Amino acid sequence: MRNCYAVGLAIAWSIAFDANAARGQAFTNATAAAGITHNSALPNCPTCGPTFAQEQSGGAAAGDFDGDGWVDLYVTRYFDSDVLYRNNRDGTFSDVTLTAFPGGVGNRQTNGAAWGDVDNDGDLDLAVATLNESRHLLYINDGLGRFAEEGATRGVHVTGEPLTSGTSVSMGDYDRDGYLDMYIAEWRGFTADSIPAQARLFRNLGAEAPGHFSDVTASAGVAMDVVSWPLAGKSLSFTPRFSDLDRDGHTDIAVASDSKTTRLSWNNGDGTFVNGTAAAGIATGTNDMGFTLADFNRDGWLDWFVTSIGRGTGVHPSGNRLFLNNGNRTFTDVTQAAGVREGGWGWGAEALDFDNDGDLDIAHTNGMGIAAPDRTMLLRHTGDFAAPQFVDASAESGITDAGQGRGLLTLDYDRDGDLDLFIVNFGEPPILYRNDGGNAGNWIAIKTVGSQSNRDGIGAYVTLTPDVNQPGVVYVAEIDGSSSYLSQSEMTAHFGLGDIATIDRIEIVWPSGYRQTLADVAVNQRITVAEGLFSDFNGDEQVTAADLAAWGGRFGDSSTADPAGDADRDGDVDGADLLMWQRQFGRTVGGAAASAQAAVPEASSAGVAMAGGVAALVGSLPRRRRQCGWSPH
Repeated sequence: MRNCYAVGLAIAWSIAFDANAARGQAFTNATAAAGITHNSALPNCPTCGPTFAQEQSGGAAAGDFDGDGWVDLYVTRYFDSDVLYRNNRDGTFSDVTLTAFPGGVGNRQTNGAAWGDVDNDGDLDLAVATLNESRHLLYINDGLGRFAEEGATRGVHVTGEPLTSGTSVSMGDYDRDGYLDMYIAEWRGFTADSIPAQARLFRNLGAEAPGHFSDVTASAGVAMDVVSWPLAGKSLSFTPRFSDLDRDGHTDIAVASDSKTTRLSWNNGDGTFVNGTAAAGIATGTNDMGFTLADFNRDGWLDWFVTSIGRGTGVHPSGNRLFLNNGNRTFTDVTQAAGVREGGWGWGAEALDFDNDGDLDIAHTNGMGIAAPDRTMLLRHTGDFAAPQFVDASAESGITDAGQGRGLLTLDYDRDGDLDLFIVNFGEPPILYRNDGGNAGNWIAIKTVGSQSNRDGIGAYVTLTPDVNQPGVVYVAEIDGSSSYLSQSEMTAHFGLGDIATIDRIEIVWPSGYRQTLADVAVNQRITVAEGLFSDFNGDEQVTAADLAAWGGRFGDSSTADPAGDADRDGDVDGADLLMWQRQFGRTVGGAAASAQAAVPEASSAGVAMAGGVAALVGSLPRRRRQCGWSPH
């Protein structure tokens, strides 16, 4: 049997880290200093004020559109042109909208946004939901950081529909074909006519036509319910998320929705879904808006936090909810005990370890004109994993925003190892909160690059085991391309580690099913991991004719431990493995050229150094495995 596999390639750089940084106020309003200069002011027009759906607008998306390793920002504006900010790599941003969009972005009425490499060509494309337009938008990246809008020709529209009322956009690969699919939600309230639900699941046509889509909402069984509120039938969905919540290898779809219509659809593995909302126990809220999925009790399962409308607003005050994942397709409501119910009129939410102490905190926006002012909330985890509890740490941490918050995302725009916050306010300027206090604890950030999974590695599960002698202590994150109400955070798995000084084991389970293991990994660094290939039988990080010898030499073998040549991991080496080899022929790990041989250099004396090349970390070479600290699965 084969005792080692190629584990991919990594690019690593070290970040200067002060373990003795003083705790206290964590966040500083760095909006002006960072060059975030646009406004989201309402038009000076007494007769063209916003509708209720428009009042709920205000989105953004964080992604590295130019591939320089530094996260950029795209911000939607309902009453003006959207803005793309390029990270200058010095703590500031520049508005590059005009050069990045030669065809212009116009004054379209936009809402949620999400980055994703929909055509798997190695660069991020951009999907944008619209309000009161004829269709949604899909901007395709030409690889040079310039975009062309191709939504209509690529199928991101619904023929015969009324004007759009889109909310959030999410990316994920629900059918495991290696290409990103897309879900666009809609909220259509306060209209007198009855309109069929327009929330849509778009399936990527994949190898047949990369980056082109087909509407499969009905055939997949994920059409949202239409409710008669407040005037006539329509759907009221806010935030969709792709996530493998039951860890069966198939990505499920969850949608936070208004008026008791939140829905959880379990993936059947055949392109269809089954409604599991009632049995799961997550339908206890009244008006669910934004939500985030994270392992708050550190048991290896993603839990569910959702924002809603609290007391004091005068409108259906059910409050926020926190559901712990039981691991059996059910959840337990621990809202009251966790202390998270009262949060005003909640919208966007994200889980983050803002102080890098090893437990996940929660940030969420607030605000609505009829209930203002509502301040942004930062809820700090108290560290009790048996019964998670949270306390309001907003003021003491420097989070003072009291605007009409809508979208919220996390990113590490200055790459100092702690997570920053970007908040989009309706009718007011956005706020960029720089995290200056989070580096009091250790951390690690992991970016994924798919080879047989989607290029962004969205849907990959990352599990950290700090000490293999304590296997029950794990940190889990899923690479996330979803929205948390109109906004998409940076697609990196960030872990706060407290005083943990080294990580014994990191395992990545890719959407394809491929598993990779890293051993003895140093903390306080960012690493990029490229997925290995099932058909790379000889471990040279490329699928070529040379792999046939390894396959032929083991033909007929059977084992429960994945012998060499067993590409489909069914326990034997047979013709089915040859077919997979044919499908993957010509691929390389991470999509890179097969000649990369440079080693990772040591960090510079300044404490910040980027690898000058690529380290080819091949599991079948024991010398390199020992040197680089990687172990085969």
